[in-house]
Amino acid sequence: MMNFAGGVFDFIFGLIGGFIILAGLSCLFMPPVEWSLVIEAMVAGMVIGSFPRMIRYFGETVLTGMKGALAKI
Repeated sequence: MMNFAGGVFDFIFGLIGGFIILAGLSCLFMPPVEWSLVIEAMVAGMVIGSFPRMIRYFGETVLTGMKGALAKI
């Protein structure tokens, strides 16, 4: 059940991040092209889209570190 919920959150965040990236790319075709807005949308879309994966890898790294620390005791 947790794996299903994680997959759903991963899909939703990826979809939202993809829409933000597409919105940033669409700013390239509008008359006043603002490169800073395009770059900010790309970075924000990538961070939002990969947020569930970042949390999962962070937790995995913390648990591995705790396991190593407890093994030394």
